[in-house]
Amino acid sequence: MTNRMRTVNTAYEELICDDPNTAVTKNAIRQIVNSGKIPSLRFGNRTVFDLDDLEKYLLTFGKPDTVNKSNEGCII
Repeated sequence: MTNRMRTVNTAYEELICDDPNTAVTKNAIRQIVNSGKIPSLRFGNRTVFDLDDLEKYLLTFGKPDTVNKSNEGCII
């Protein structure tokens, strides 16, 4: 697996190419990156991150944890 390192602008452009009707904005991507919800690196005044990490975050955003809760309430 290769890293697809992108800036906010280039990541947004790729999202638009994949889905022209996306509701994700540049500002939303910037907030996700700046909040630390996905790993990023600073190079001077540029922040870059792996586009795969952003896509994975967007796919799982708002979904409940997939932790196995089958033993919930049981005394072991």
